[in-house]
Amino acid sequence: IGQQCFQDSLIQKLIGNNVKIVQQFAFMNARQFKQINLKNAQIIEEQSFQSTSLKQIRNNFIETFNNDQFTDLQAEVDLIKLSKLTQLNTDGFEYCIVNKFCGKCIKEVYGE
Repeated sequence: IGQQCFQDSLIQKLIGNNVKIVQQFAFMNARQFKQINLKNAQIIEEQSFQSTSLKQIRNNFIETFNNDQFTDLQAEVDLIKLSKLTQLNTDGFEYCIVNKFCGKCIKEVYGE
């Protein structure tokens, strides 16, 4: 998904199982955006989902979140499940309310 592709748009969900890369600002400020399948994404660049309303975030490939990919989500997040994540920068979910976070492989948590 290209850089700024849906930035500031009214998109609500994206259906598809083959999303591999989400570039910078792809959905930034798409405040009604609630649903995407990120299970197979290998790269999620910075501020890709900033200020959206995602309810669940699941991924099976990404090992490191090092920037503010999901900062300032507009809705309470029900579940974040990152099965291979080993490093987490706390800025990645800054200003978010998360009910459940599953990251069984996390070895390092850091913030700026």
